[in-house]
Amino acid sequence: MHIPSRVLLSLPWYAPNIHHGIARYAEQAGWNLDLSWVHDALLPAKWDGDGIICIAGVNAAIDRKVLRYHKPIVNIGNHEQFPAPRVAADMEKVVKLAIEHFTQRGFKHLAYYIRLGTRPELAKLKIFETGAAATGATFHPINCSATPDRDRLRQLSRQIGKLPKPLAATAQMDEFAVELIHASRSAGLRVPEDVAVLGCNDDRLICPFATVPLSSVDNNQEGIGYKAAELLDRLMHSEPPPAQAVLVAPCGVTTRQSTDILAVSNENVLAALAIIKKHYVDTLSAKRVAAEIHISERQLFESFKRHLGHSVKHEILQRRIERASYLLTQSGRKMQNIAWESGFSTLSQMVKVFRRVKSTTPGAYRREFGRTFR
Repeated sequence: MHIPSRVLLSLPWYAPNIHHGIARYAEQAGWNLDLSWVHDALLPAKWDGDGIICIAGVNAAIDRKVLRYHKPIVNIGNHEQFPAPRVAADMEKVVKLAIEHFTQRGFKHLAYYIRLGTRPELAKLKIFETGAAATGATFHPINCSATPDRDRLRQLSRQIGKLPKPLAATAQMDEFAVELIHASRSAGLRVPEDVAVLGCNDDRLICPFATVPLSSVDNNQEGIGYKAAELLDRLMHSEPPPAQAVLVAPCGVTTRQSTDILAVSNENVLAALAIIKKHYVDTLSAKRVAAEIHISERQLFESFKRHLGHSVKHEILQRRIERASYLLTQSGRKMQNIAWESGFSTLSQMVKVFRRVKSTTPGAYRREFGRTFR
């Protein structure tokens, strides 16, 4: 008789996508999940299950207790010193997506908000600063970690007000990015016209309901949960732990109102971008775009290179890839339909562009990042 494995979730907060990823693997593996800590914030004095998935570094007493169970453990998150295999978001790729999102919209001044001054925040700050420098953009840290809670919004507003505009700002997670929106508006600034704001985690309980709906990097929390469960299963079957942390790539950026702007003053580029945004799923070329705004194709090419750093063709394909990526991960549509709905004439064309831009196939992308649709 097969006895299901019992797995304890020691997670300090409810993250729907992480829990869904774990539950999806647990269903496939036939596990029983122990949610006593998630539901009641209580861990049993003794526990005789088979394995544990935790987020270490939030509560030292809980970390010690989890280790005393002497069971296979997988840590989700950024606490690198915790003595257990780790699964986490690939922060280099998360930051790269954020910077690309800003620079493709023409922003030359980038900022990063330090809310608490934690190790993960500061690690991401360094990555962001290095990436911003590589694009030639100016970088501005906004540090409010030492500011008392009652004064934080006022101090954040003052700091944002002093920075060059238009400004593109981000933070460690969506909750902190929402504070950037509030502070910008308190300073009399418009979001996204004066300050574009990008979050991280793409929390569907936060982003759509912000004062200005918040764009966010989808760092694939469901994938992190699934990979953590998958790794724990291997450990419970006595496989050796990986030598390095398992890093999970982000899915992309979900664009909402807080960054739906272009920091470009050139009228020809703005007019061309408006046409591309409206018609990228149609048969569209640089020649057609130039004709519609009554300039030569050469003029349009030079304007795009000078103000955006890429060609009209690149902009069109980028729009199509963004749409295809969204449909692949957020819907159960057939591949051929996704290709048509994204502006590709054939499925093979979408596959070819996907291979070149994302170094993978649409099918592999969906398997790695897609949500479950039944």
